[in-house]
Amino acid sequence: MSEYGDDGDVSGDLEVGGTLYTPIDSLTLADTIDTDASTGNIFTVTLTGSNLVTLANPTNLEDGAAYSWIIKQDGDGGSDLFFGDDFMFKNGFPPAMISASFGINILEGISDGTSVYLLSNTALTSSAGADPRKMPRTVQNNSTLSYWYDANDTDYISKDGSNLVATWADKSGNNHDATQSTAGKKPTWTTNTIGGLPAIVFDGTADMLTMAVGDQVPLESDSLSIFIVAKTDDGSGDAHIFGIGSASPTYILSYGHGVAIDEGLPLVKSINNSSGVIVKGASSVADDDPFVLRGIVRDADSSLFINGVVAGTDTSNDPNPYTSYTGATIGASDGTRGGTGTDFFEGAVGEILCFTGAPLSDEEIRSVEKYLVDKWSLEDHYRS
Repeated sequence: MSEYGDDGDVSGDLEVGGTLYTPIDSLTLADTIDTDASTGNIFTVTLTGSNLVTLANPTNLEDGAAYSWIIKQDGDGGSDLFFGDDFMFKNGFPPAMISASFGINILEGISDGTSVYLLSNTALTSSAGADPRKMPRTVQNNSTLSYWYDANDTDYISKDGSNLVATWADKSGNNHDATQSTAGKKPTWTTNTIGGLPAIVFDGTADMLTMAVGDQVPLESDSLSIFIVAKTDDGSGDAHIFGIGSASPTYILSYGHGVAIDEGLPLVKSINNSSGVIVKGASSVADDDPFVLRGIVRDADSSLFINGVVAGTDTSNDPNPYTSYTGATIGASDGTRGGTGTDFFEGAVGEILCFTGAPLSDEEIRSVEKYLVDKWSLEDHYRS
């Protein structure tokens, strides 16, 4: 591996014939990639530091030879590639480079001995060497990401010396911060709780975080996608985890919408009537056993997955939201914002992602779930 320039902007290896690796000794400028076609025909370079880099005109091209460039982004992503004048493009436009962290572009072309005619540009994403704690940028930038709470990111957590949490701030950019001002109702931020990472622990009797009026997790366009990493200490009980829920007892199965647990069975509800369950799991989650819950609510097409395994589906219910409540909570039901709450959750929550509005694509759903499984080290639980 060779690195050039004071900032180490470009590093790369040359792959010859798919087996032999040789340093690209001709890299002399931090912002220029020089390739010598006499040493091989497959070149690999990693762009670092979100820079603008030029792929210079190759030397010693052979007439009729095929060449490939594997251009990789580092963990920061955001680098872009410019081309020398001897590169020719389909329709005259240079290919768009993938900007995601650890993204890969494979450029393939042939030469007439003077120019390189790029025939294809294949954009790929890779988890190799990636930081699994980074949300895929295509999902992070999704305009329907409305709520995002991450216990591993202390920049978004306000806590005192006893780790009692006053604010769990929203990372989505929509400022749906969850707060608690009463000391006896504050959950606790604890280290090494889920997969070696921190989590917010709720005591099951009083702890709850409340969003401000107007932050009531609306069900827009008949679509709600919720992803939660958590573990429970009371898997046989009733608990409201995230969303809108009535502050009156016995309404765990109706009124409001979001994610809850009824007698140990995870569920997603979003109907304004006495049978408010959209979809409910058929088996309970075990105590102290971390899980990834995925609740997808769509008009006549809803599903619930636990650790990547389908726990229930529904193709008949209309996800009609109950919108009379004025707030939302994490860790308890308190749709009327009375401050007392009910159906308290006993356990730990690591991360919550909620998308509202336009449905996520299947690829986006898989990306979010893969991100959570990798980040929270849940491979042993996932699809087991």
